[in-house]
Amino acid sequence: MPISDNIRVTPLVQVIIDPGNQSSNGTIFTGTVRTVFSF
Repeated sequence: MPISDNIRVTPLVQVIIDPGNQSSNGTIFTGTVRTVFSF
């Protein structure tokens, strides 16, 4: 998602169901925001 000609922001959301392949483990939610500055 471009903010301006030189700045771009990219969001990322991941959902990990049954981490470690074990149903007793809870679901994990992660979020990341990547920002790119171009010069």
